[in-house]
Amino acid sequence: MKINGCAAIVTGGCQGIGRGIVYALLRKNAKVAVLDINDVAGKELENKLKNEFGNDMAYYTHCDVSNKSQLTDAFHNVRRRFNGLDIVVNNAGTMSNDCDIGVDINLKSVIRGTMLGIDMMDKNSGNEGGAIINIASMSGLIPLSLGPVYTATKAGVVAFTRCFKAAAQEQGVRVNCICPVFVQGTDMVNDSIAASPVFRNITQKVGFVTVDMVADGVIKTIEDDSLAGKVVTVSPQSGIKTFKFPMAKM
Repeated sequence: MKINGCAAIVTGGCQGIGRGIVYALLRKNAKVAVLDINDVAGKELENKLKNEFGNDMAYYTHCDVSNKSQLTDAFHNVRRRFNGLDIVVNNAGTMSNDCDIGVDINLKSVIRGTMLGIDMMDKNSGNEGGAIINIASMSGLIPLSLGPVYTATKAGVVAFTRCFKAAAQEQGVRVNCICPVFVQGTDMVNDSIAASPVFRNITQKVGFVTVDMVADGVIKTIEDDSLAGKVVTVSPQSGIKTFKFPMAKM
């Protein structure tokens, strides 16, 4: 899929991984709507993006992804403003161990964002098709005992994404999942390191990837039409790589 000229949504796009993905898409000449709850950072980013890429290329809109009506309204508004929708990146996330907060943000919003994206891009409804990228985590593949709620939600994102391999052919919408290890410099990782010496030790053993590496993984996954339903990992050891699941035995 060619990104040039596409219209994209990135949730949680004001900082960290999301911000990196926003920039990566704009450098590929996509129009990008940044969805987030941090209005101060959002407006600052919008002004910066407009100065760098042009007034019509990017804008910020307030959206609490855990709120179903806000998320739905935001998607519809983006499609109207850009006269279409081609790419959705469900990136917003939290390390909260509160069950309701973690599930609402990390899992429910991804499910809703994916279903909204498919509905708005479905070729069977006269749309052009598109790509959906769900940002999970390596903890969705390898449990992180310090974050059981986070691990459960990210494992849910992985399993949910893998259900949509057929959607690429049936509806023209490709759904993929990105699973990075710890991402250097993000608030989520920095806060966890500050709060837990054990977490700090784990990150030192596993290592970090950069925001740019994750954003590059997103771009490469969007552009590779052969990856329908695939899970892509990003790690310092293997770089950007398609994850191969072992065959289950009954």
